[in-house]
Amino acid sequence: MTTMTHGLAERAVRAAHAHRASDPDGFHRRHDNPETWNRWARRARVARTVATALHVPADAVLVTDDPHRPYPTRSGPVPGDLITVTDPTTGRAWRFIPDHTTPGQA
Repeated sequence: MTTMTHGLAERAVRAAHAHRASDPDGFHRRHDNPETWNRWARRARVARTVATALHVPADAVLVTDDPHRPYPTRSGPVPGDLITVTDPTTGRAWRFIPDHTTPGQA
């Protein structure tokens, strides 16, 4: 049995576990090349931004690849973001898909 410290360390561990569980292979290979690292760094920025905007803890927001909505970039199509926010009070998960038609988003 693992004992967890409360506060920041516990939230950081919980967030890392959630990201690892959502994409185990990608999580382990996130440092393989600049492209994969940039994707993980961008996901972290999106999660922090959404958490701040919704006034929820950062570990309540999970950003993963949207398997149904790729969008075009200069280097080819990349998966869109699927943003999952879990309400800390109720535990209910809400999923959001960003608008990729907004100028400057691709």
